Amino acid sequence: MGRRGPWPNPLSGRTARRLNSLAGRGPVMPASIGPVKMPAWLSPVAKKFWRENAPRLEAVGRLTALDAVAFAALADAWSHVVDAAAIVGRDGPMVTGPRGKISANPAIKILFAWQKTYLDLARDFGMTPSSRKRFGFVEADLADDPAEEFFGNVRRLAGKRDPAPDRPGVGIVKPETDDQDPAG
Repeated sequence: MGRRGPWPNPLSGRTARRLNSLAGRGPVMPASIGPVKMPAWLSPVAKKFWRENAPRLEAVGRLTALDAVAFAALADAWSHVVDAAAIVGRDGPMVTGPRGKISANPAIKILFAWQKTYLDLARDFGMTPSSRKRFGFVEADLADDPAEEFFGNVRRLAGKRDPAPDRPGVGIVKPETDDQDPAG
């Protein structure tokens, strides 16, 4: 049985205040029931997807032997996405019919259907940003990230503005320096 209501938006204030999340409810994981085995019937693209993603999900506890069939369906959906994208890439978004009429490539509709299937299944394994937030996964520490350092400084300086004389409320950022004379 699924949860009621829409998925929480990870960027909303309600999610930040933990008003629409599963606060206080830790996931109950079954005891180890054996290793996850890749099905033999998967296509080569699906097997590659399995080999790249299954160990990561198993390490964080999102993939168990009970989930192998569902994860195989996810890997198979990914292989169909890759196949349909290759057809669209080869033939282009428009095709010429037998009577010379130009129309949309029918593989685009198939591609979108498989993408939707893939994303629906990927949410169940925490493989989308909003589902990771819903499952309570913590993103990697951003302390050593140079982009976070730069944008953090920009955000800090953005609060310090000089009002423009001709337009109140509009200003320029003034960086602080230690050698400024307080008298002006």
